Amino acid sequence: MLGKWKTDSWIENDSGKKFNNKMDFNFSDAEHYEIDYGSEKEKGKYWISNDFLHTGEEGKAEKKVKIISMSKDTFVFEMNRTGTLETVTLLKQ
Repeated sequence: MLGKWKTDSWIENDSGKKFNNKMDFNFSDAEHYEIDYGSEKEKGKYWISNDFLHTGEEGKAEKKVKIISMSKDTFVFEMNRTGTLETVTLLKQ
């Protein structure tokens, strides 16, 4: 989990629509993360519980995404963004 992860694909599950948005992660240690969305950044603490990655941005509500698969170089998760399920694949940098 530790290290930098770059967005490889981001797909809306129902329609198959592909997003070209940036959402690159950096897990700097066992509990801190940063996400680079291009125009803005998010940082805070993270933890894994069961099949979920939880993130707690400083001063904001907790978010969680469902871990679909994780290997040493690929991380796939599913998230619910405004009522729509999307699958994101990240590759280790």
